[in-house]
Amino acid sequence: MRLTLHRVRRIFCAYNQTVSYYPGFYPDTVDAECHRYPFGRQPYIRITLEDGTVVDGKAHAWQGNRILANWEDESRVRKSLWMDRQNAVRIPYRESRWHDSTGADDIMWLAEQGEL
Repeated sequence: MRLTLHRVRRIFCAYNQTVSYYPGFYPDTVDAECHRYPFGRQPYIRITLEDGTVVDGKAHAWQGNRILANWEDESRVRKSLWMDRQNAVRIPYRESRWHDSTGADDIMWLAEQGEL
């Protein structure tokens, strides 16, 4: 599915804490297409933030070498960040210190993948 600028703005509005390491970067406005994982099947990742903080979250989209990472901070505020793929490592569901809300994960699919 190709994201239009209108759809991208809706993504940014849905997560009011979205920031980017790339000023002026909007996915799908460059040559590479922005891809999204199916709902409930987003991979869990361990993210190293710019300040060195390590958090667990999910990768919701990717474009080239950039990913859209989502997680919750200590105050349970949902955060999103477009970042370099090299700052995130895929981890199994069972290793994540944070899990998305009930119903946001396809548990049967995760079990089939050996993630549980």
